[in-house]
Amino acid sequence: MYDSWNKKIVFVDGCLSATAPPDMADAYGAFSLQGQGSLDQIYIGWRIKVLVTTGIMEQIVGNTTEGVRMFWERMGYGDDVHDALYYTYVHGSIGMQEAMWGVNGLPDIGQPEEDDNIFLWGNGLINQMELDP
Repeated sequence: MYDSWNKKIVFVDGCLSATAPPDMADAYGAFSLQGQGSLDQIYIGWRIKVLVTTGIMEQIVGNTTEGVRMFWERMGYGDDVHDALYYTYVHGSIGMQEAMWGVNGLPDIGQPEEDDNIFLWGNGLINQMELDP
């Protein structure tokens, strides 16, 4: 991402990929100062061991895989990062909401002191993460 303006999102969909923030985000260049192109680069990772379940346990415990699928589907429809993540909160099961958004089940995007399990870093949070008023 350091020398490219066309790589906008790095999503490391693996356990504990955002536990030492912003180390991984920095390694990918999500804080690059390379012109204006860096202002929409975002690193997404997990602060937990990723929960993958099937069947009835998926509804009870939650399934992060389903949330990630929903996220990329919405990105494919043209949503921005915030809207795609927010979609998982609105349309996901209660278990999935807790698996992705922590015990309170609410997106606290870009607020490191909150309990989100999925987490975002990078300069793109400034320009691309337009939080609803």
